[in-house]
This record gives sequence, C-alpha cells and structure tokens, in this order.
Amino acid sequence: MVSALWGLMCLRRVLVLKSSIGVSSLENVGRIINRLSSVLDLSRDLFRYVGSDYFLLDYWDESIINRAKYIYGLDFFSTGYIIDLSDFSRGLGEYFAVVKDAFSESRREIRTFCIIDTVNVHKELLSSVINYFRDKFGLRLNCELYDLELNLIADNNELIIFSEKNYCIGGSFFEGGERGVALISGGPDSTLATLLACREGLEIIGVYFDFGQRELREKAMSRVISTVRFIAGKWGRIPKLYIVPFTDVVQEILSYADPKDFFVLLKRYMLRVAERICVKENCKVLVTGEIIGEHASQTLWNLDVITRASQTPVIRPLLTWDKTEILNYLRKLDKELYSITSSSIEPCEVARSVKPTTRAKIETIENEEKEISIKNTYIDELVEKSVKMIF
Repeated sequence: MVSALWGLMCLRRVLVLKSSIGVSSLENVGRIINRLSSVLDLSRDLFRYVGSDYFLLDYWDESIINRAKYIYGLDFFSTGYIIDLSDFSRGLGEYFAVVKDAFSESRREIRTFCIIDTVNVHKELLSSVINYFRDKFGLRLNCELYDLELNLIADNNELIIFSEKNYCIGGSFFEGGERGVALISGGPDSTLATLLACREGLEIIGVYFDFGQRELREKAMSRVISTVRFIAGKWGRIPKLYIVPFTDVVQEILSYADPKDFFVLLKRYMLRVAERICVKENCKVLVTGEIIGEHASQTLWNLDVITRASQTPVIRPLLTWDKTEILNYLRKLDKELYSITSSSIEPCEVARSVKPTTRAKIETIENEEKEISIKNTYIDELVEKSVKMIF
C-alpha cells in the first residue's frame, strides 16, 4: 500500500540521526557531518544539522539503514518525513496513512499517541499537531500508555516528524587514538564492557583465557571467537584476540593456595598476563566486565585486592550495572549479538567445588603467591605461546 501511494504523496522520506555527544560549535557540527558522510560513503551535502544534536540525511536506501546502526556516536536513528508547513494538513494526513499502514502490517492498532520530543517547535505548531491527530484521526493523547510515538523538529518552513527509533551504541564519533586490553569471555558482561570502551574511542586488544575444561572448552571458545568476530566486523576497533593457555596456571593455584582464595588469585594472575599484553601491544588500560557483587570475587573488598596485582589502570564500565540491565541493553542494541553472548555455558567443576571468600586479605594472598611457582618469565612465555587471531 505504501509503495502504491508513494507517487501521490508530497512527503519526503529522510533519515533522522541523533547524537548526545554535545554540539558545542559550528566547527564540531562540521566534524560530525564529515564523519557521517565518510562512514556512510555519501556526499556531505546530503547532511544537515537541525538543532539539539539532530542531523538529517536527505537520502534513503535500505543499505544505509544497516550501516547507520553501527556508527559510534549515534544514540538512535529513525525514518523521518518532511512536511511543508504551507501544506500542513495534507502532510500530516499522508504521514498518518504511512504509519497506519505500517501498524496494520504488524497487526497493531493506533488508539493513543504521545509527543515525546520537540525541537524548535513553537506552542502554536505543537497545539496544531495535537489537535489534528485528536480531531482528524480520533486518537487520544496519553503519555503514559501510548501506541504511537511522535517526535517533531521544526526547521525553517518544514516540520520533520518521526516515530519508531532504532537504537545505536552512542559514545563518541571520533577515535581517541589510544588502545586498551579487554578481558573477554564471550558472555554478556565482558562483551558489553568491551563495546562501551570501544565507543569512547579505544581500540581494543582482546584476551581470552583458555582454562582447558574439556566439557566447556569447545563451546566457550567458539562463543568468544563469534563475539569478537561480530564486534570487529560490525563496529571495528578490535583488531586482535589473544587466546591464552591457562590450564597449568589453574592447576598451580589449586595445588598451593587455600581453595577459598582461588578466584581472587586466578583473577590477579589474569590481570598480570593482560598487563604483559598491554605492554607488548602499547596499550594504556585494562578493561573488564566485572560487576559489584555478582560473584564472590567481585565484592568491593576483593576487587581492590585483585586490582593491586596490576600497575596498569583497570576500567570496569559495568561496575554498578546489574545483569538485567546488561541483557536488556544488548538485546536492544543488537538481537544477533545478544543471541551469541547470552547462550548459557555451565560453570566448570572448579566453580562448583570451591566456597570462595568475599573478603580476601592482601597479606594472605601475597603470601600464597610466594608459594605458587608462576614467575614473570613464565607469564611472558604464556603470552608468546598464546594463539593470536587477527580480525
């Protein structure tokens, strides 16, 4: 129906792009437009700034939709329609016909609406839009429970109107030029922590620790490779993944340490290896997906003890998140990535048999490490023996 009517309509379909990075100057606007045109491989003249961190792409193609989703710096994008204010009533009528057809295809009804956001829209214009949707189409204005979301941008003698949003990763448009090492398991926590570090401009070197558990090894490694390959392919900024053989380290810790301290010691050695890779790859920070209190080793007390193993700053982007927030964010961001990372992998036998401490003592941990024969030279050997995957 939409395609049949399209030639009769006066609407112009565009792409509305939203960024919250802050447009502080015309120079910054130019930089953002240059970045958008470069990534989407389109002429700079097709883009314009329409205020309050909104940009307009006066072009439409399905391939652009797929590419726009993976641009750092965008909070969301949406199919927008431009209405000439000199033909206001006709434009709104045609817009509603398009929206109603889309709702019908997905077997939804439109009974209520809400205006979520407005940019440069004066009170008279806002009132006219509300009255038109209420009087002409019989919709109720209800901003608590609504079927149709409306967003309005006034620019010169045009009204740009859009509804459903496609959420993006956000962050910065511009690469920061620095590198970091991220500990990536392939699960949702480390995956999202890595993405959040990437979106602020870091190029990430991934590190995965192969614990050698037979019942888990193949499934866990497949997941982390799929995760990193997906991020590298869609968002970039992960050129390499180290797969570190860690079975002997696990056995050494189990042989000489108090079992309750196992996980704290394990993570301290993981940080030491990651720090060696950091030096080797000229990186500045370490990134982990740890969350306060999710596991016994992740109490604030234990995190402090773990962090002391590294002289390199440790960034924990998800420190105060909870699992539900993380899963919801990933699902909203990309359903395919969510499907990869949320696949369940049962805990290994070590995790089942150990009752971990929630309040490790640094003096005890350091004394145990004196008994464990894992020296710096061995850590260097581990890094050299690691499998290095290039993406």
